[in-house]
Amino acid sequence: MLTLTRYSAFFGIVALAFGGASCESDDGPGPDNGGHDASGPPTDASDPTDDASTPPLDTGNPTSDANLIGVDRFREICMTQGTPITHVRELTIAAGPRSAGSAGDAKAVAWAVEYMKAIGLQNVRAEPVMVPHWERGAEHAELLGAAERPLAVAALGGSMSTPPGGVEGEVIQVASVAALNALPNTQVQGKIVFINQITERTRTIAGYSNAVGARSGGASAAANKGAIASIVRSITPSMDNFPHTGGGGSSSLPSAAISVQGAIELERAIAAGPTRVRLTLESTRFPMAQSANVIGEVVGRERPEDIVVLGGHLDSWDLATGALDDGAGVAMALESARLLATQVPEGMTRTTRVVLWANEEAGTNGASAYVSAHQAELARHVIALEADLGGDVVYGVTFQAGSAAAATLRDLLAPLMPLGIAAATAGGSAGTDVGPLRRAGVPVAELLQDMTTYFDYHHAGNDTIDAVEPEKLKQATCAMAVFAYQIGRSTADLGRAGATLPSADDEH
Repeated sequence: MLTLTRYSAFFGIVALAFGGASCESDDGPGPDNGGHDASGPPTDASDPTDDASTPPLDTGNPTSDANLIGVDRFREICMTQGTPITHVRELTIAAGPRSAGSAGDAKAVAWAVEYMKAIGLQNVRAEPVMVPHWERGAEHAELLGAAERPLAVAALGGSMSTPPGGVEGEVIQVASVAALNALPNTQVQGKIVFINQITERTRTIAGYSNAVGARSGGASAAANKGAIASIVRSITPSMDNFPHTGGGGSSSLPSAAISVQGAIELERAIAAGPTRVRLTLESTRFPMAQSANVIGEVVGRERPEDIVVLGGHLDSWDLATGALDDGAGVAMALESARLLATQVPEGMTRTTRVVLWANEEAGTNGASAYVSAHQAELARHVIALEADLGGDVVYGVTFQAGSAAAATLRDLLAPLMPLGIAAATAGGSAGTDVGPLRRAGVPVAELLQDMTTYFDYHHAGNDTIDAVEPEKLKQATCAMAVFAYQIGRSTADLGRAGATLPSADDEH
């Protein structure tokens, strides 16, 4: 039986072995954690994935390793000796914020190459990728009136600057991009558009998916209507004062997000009468820059040409150190591979390849470059799995593979169930970075993580190491590690993803 127990002494030993990790505590968020209520907000009761039939995480007494063999022993080793929090800490300290093309991005690539070598991976290399390079500068927003009040603001990625001194105008409020598109141009021209779309808190990605179009498409829609700037309510259910950035900034229109608290204040002002805002953004678009996908492998013994891909994206947004997005996913992939390399004496049948993709946040250049660079071996890619849903527990797994492989995959992934994970099911979507692989016919899978609080931190200034709960991250990591062990030790043919793919819009 498995238990979620802290092994801080072990973390310290491993950190020293990896070159001196910070002495920062491994404990999860404390009372002061950037506005996150430690008790946890309620989950959306209508969420279909909140099913009482999902098996609970076994927190009984651990079974001695001596009594276990094969995948059961491997799973127990992961739960008792896994150290994914160490990898998150090392990345965030070494690179800090790491938006594509930035100095932090270059530091992250260099760190990943050396770190993969240090944890025992083989064939480590950085494969060059050209990425867009945009950086923010000073940014301010003020609600004007009898008493000017500042609004917490962050430019959206790619946004143009305002003229010196900013732009000032009357605000027109809409609830969605669809509502904006329904307005006549004359009603929008010369105004600042405020898209006040509320993000629902859900266990799955559904709440975010339903709202994110306000950020990703709002600025371009406002520009088409003749607006002078656009503002979006941050895509988060959290009622804090952190603005959340993200892609969607326009090269032809100053575009920004304000915090939820600021959005509520602006909404109230508009309800009371005509309202004006002054917005100042200083940002720079640079020429394309060189980054890299960083790759390392645990080479299979019997079938090294068969490849199981595990990954996460190395870049982050620039408001914080990206500990959850996607330091946690990077750590899950690295720790899974480390355990496969060091805790499977008989070796793996297939090659496990860790890919840390470049520039997921601002265009998925790394994912596209990987498929282009590896065309000749895509037919031997058995399955791909990425982690980009934060650091909370995994409760389910979905897959897209050949139709004849469904029963095989369900059987292979049954050893995930003692971790509190429901039986694997066909369908679902896929992560952004495995999307190009999926569209090339490579089977993909997804670990479904609890996202109830993830979007409290996503793309915001509080996405730091304090937001990561080590034991939850360990369970998620062990889900990925057991997945990789089972597929990598098998010889099963999972077929191709086939012609029944969901649209690319279903990726996230």
